[in-house]
Amino acid sequence: MSVPRILQIVPANTGGAKLDFVARNWTAGNGIIAGGANVFINNAIISNGSAGISAWNPASLSISNTTIENCWFGVAVQSRPIGSVYLDNVKVLNCDARGVTLDNANLEIKNSRISGSDIGLELLKDLFCRVITRESRLMLLIHCMITRRGSIVMHQM
Repeated sequence: MSVPRILQIVPANTGGAKLDFVARNWTAGNGIIAGGANVFINNAIISNGSAGISAWNPASLSISNTTIENCWFGVAVQSRPIGSVYLDNVKVLNCDARGVTLDNANLEIKNSRISGSDIGLELLKDLFCRVITRESRLMLLIHCMITRRGSIVMHQM
């Protein structure tokens, strides 16, 4: 019987958890690495890692009320084809290479901002994401096409 792996960051104090990896280190691959785990992050500031969070085949991944900043990659998820990666009230700021990267994973995002990246949102394998807009409060199934410098082109399906 295997024990489920869980990564849960939920600070007890109102100031939030601060995870500062001090300097991006590509060789060491610093940042949060969560392979195969149930990941739940709420009310955190993650900064200065090569990846804010990198997860391969996470059992689940939910990030809310969190800022990820000054990393090369903000959120990178591979191989989560069933279910979705959830981002709610997440700011991914100044992550140089890519803000959010999904490879064979689906995304549901609301009340979030991605800015300051060469590529803001990259979806590989021609997958879909759901965006809940503030204006209409409707959930739309969209196909996202990504352009350079963080622009997102979306088409309603």
